[in-house]
Amino acid sequence: MSNGIYTYKGIPLYTYCKREGIDYNAVIQTIYRNNKKGISSEESIEKAINTVTEGARYLYKGVSIVKIAKERNISVTQLRRQIRKKKKEDESRPLNEIVEEVVDNYVPGVKYKYKGKSLSKVCDELGIKYKTVLYKLRKKSVNDSNLDECIEECINDVLNKNTSMAKYYIEGETLYSYCKKRGINYQMVRGNVKEKKIESDKPVEDLLKEEVERVSKKESKTLTYRAFRKYKLDNNTNEDKAKELCKLIGIDYDSVMELVNDGLNYYQAINIIYYYSDTKVDGNLSISSTKLASVLRLPKYVNSMNVQNIRLIDLIRLYKCKLCDTREYILEVEKNYIDNLVFSYIGMYGLPSDASSVDRYKEFVRACIMEAIDKSYLNKESLLLNYIELFAREKFRTFVKKKDKSIILKPKKEKQGDN
Repeated sequence: MSNGIYTYKGIPLYTYCKREGIDYNAVIQTIYRNNKKGISSEESIEKAINTVTEGARYLYKGVSIVKIAKERNISVTQLRRQIRKKKKEDESRPLNEIVEEVVDNYVPGVKYKYKGKSLSKVCDELGIKYKTVLYKLRKKSVNDSNLDECIEECINDVLNKNTSMAKYYIEGETLYSYCKKRGINYQMVRGNVKEKKIESDKPVEDLLKEEVERVSKKESKTLTYRAFRKYKLDNNTNEDKAKELCKLIGIDYDSVMELVNDGLNYYQAINIIYYYSDTKVDGNLSISSTKLASVLRLPKYVNSMNVQNIRLIDLIRLYKCKLCDTREYILEVEKNYIDNLVFSYIGMYGLPSDASSVDRYKEFVRACIMEAIDKSYLNKESLLLNYIELFAREKFRTFVKKKDKSIILKPKKEKQGDN
């Protein structure tokens, strides 16, 4: 419904509501309800406005608080909330008196302090949510004389209900502060440690260190993936993009420039260091001249068809670095895995085993393997190879379900010992 359909007092209803600070959507919804009851349009609009504004439209010395809020650059929502709260506390009190008290005493953007620090900072240091403490504080009858006492009560209440994790320290810092500074998921660490405490006899300090390291590594992989996806390297990658990516994934930019000056493009240089790094410069990945020389010899073996001694992981890395096209050889090495996967699913689910179906299944798995390689940015051999096989297996299972709807798949076989 457009804004001009309904009018009130000679102007569009939307304009009137906006001018008077009335919730237009609430008015329209009320009009719809009134119309269903058979109330005429004019009467319906009047009733809707009265219903919505009842107890919500307040005057300060004869002037709408909406106008007062605009003039003083303060929140009309906060004013209304405080007026309703005080009215609820003492319903016999005159409304105009409450409105004047709230407006006159309103302080925008109140920032609570506790023991000389802002309350938000105190909450950060303790590892608790500032909003939770603030919510509890607003429920109390706070004044200047009992403010510190009320804040302390709220903080202790949140701490006691926060499974005591906020009181844990690691390397001299609260767990929350430690995680926040390093971009580690505090909630994940806290939750995992809480679960492990039940079954493990290890000291909490050891559990904290182990879990922080595990979560940090997991998130590092995610950040690396996002960085590569964001900057989408190609043969035309410029210096600014390369420098920013190196910073995000921890690659020494000067080492990259050495390879670029030797004739490689940014894409090749960054990927070679990322996948073949054997040293570090100031904590960032780099590559030694010896290692680089051995990497650059590999394409010669591929081009001469002498690939039998090249490992699968190197064939994948050469492809990822765009040093040469090794896709044919990757799929050749993976032939046994492809055959085993296809025939195990044929046996497990009773799939058609004619030559045409088998070829179709194998071709799909090959495509899945290359898709996994293209999508992955894992630089650890075991992680990358496991990911590729897992990705291909799950994609193939989904493919079989969707494409062969006439086949009733048997349930997945459970491993012995699984509960």
